[in-house]
Amino acid sequence: KIFWLNGIAGTGKSTVSETVFRALSESKTLGAYFTCRRDETSLHNPLNVLPTISYQLAIANPSYGQALLQTLKADPSFEMSLGYIVSQRSKLFTEPIGTHSLTNSPTGFLVIIVDALDE
Repeated sequence: KIFWLNGIAGTGKSTVSETVFRALSESKTLGAYFTCRRDETSLHNPLNVLPTISYQLAIANPSYGQALLQTLKADPSFEMSLGYIVSQRSKLFTEPIGTHSLTNSPTGFLVIIVDALDE
């Protein structure tokens, strides 16, 4: 399920995102959080979004982390360039999730927050 918070600049979307982030962290249902920033090289590169989310999910869910590790060990040289975002999605999410559940939270789900995606 996807919830997309949309609005013009300065209306408080990031404040809402940070508030939700804190609440999910406390309830152990936060899977990953990524915030995009135009002024920071590592936070505006699209190649960093999926690997960062994958890494955070691996920390939040050790079962997924083990599945991710096995997937990456099987093909350690898969492409991480912009033309290979589909490959990133497959290797970092589709393959590991296909064999393991992403949920070890009390509610049975984990939430991923991506803030300022338009940046």
